[in-house]
Amino acid sequence: MFIIFLIGLVVGLGLYLLTYVFAKEIENRRRVLTVATIGGLSLLGSIAVAYQVNTLGYGIAFLISSLGILVISFLLTLFGKSIVWKKSVFTFVILFVIVSNCRMYIK
Repeated sequence: MFIIFLIGLVVGLGLYLLTYVFAKEIENRRRVLTVATIGGLSLLGSIAVAYQVNTLGYGIAFLISSLGILVISFLLTLFGKSIVWKKSVFTFVILFVIVSNCRMYIK
């Protein structure tokens, strides 16, 4: 399940980058709000899927990945004021994902 959380982190970063590439003129607050909205909608969708008995595992997986998206939106809300902090969030999250994957596959 930890891998699914890491995938959610990467998806959150990807969504933020997409809003940055396609809408450079909007401010950081709206970009983060877009990522948080997508994370919240995926959270609600995962709860709806998990509510059904035969798809409980898929619902839990989507729930964990949507929590990763919401964590990214929270981090970029906290540290998104300055470009240095924003770049450090991107760097640390990507390094965390890479180190966690390497650690899982080396064992």
